Amino acid sequence: MHSRGMTESSLPGGFINHVVRVGATVRRPPSASSRFIGDLLKMLEANGWPGAPSYYGIDEEGREILAYLDGHVAWEPRQPL
Repeated sequence: MHSRGMTESSLPGGFINHVVRVGATVRRPPSASSRFIGDLLKMLEANGWPGAPSYYGIDEEGREILAYLDGHVAWEPRQPL
């Protein structure tokens, strides 16, 4: 997957990392647990759990690539009802 030529938009809630949306994917900097997270997401997908994003690997800038899932991320101090 290449993000060249595609528009990136910042996503809210990136207190630790700068997370962006590129098309139908999310890009974020790797961490010490990236390999574990990638393996975990692949296992969840292989077992049919739809609540986790697909893990696609690393882009040309070294960022993790995950499927974008529309929904609420619990980063706000006040949560919607």
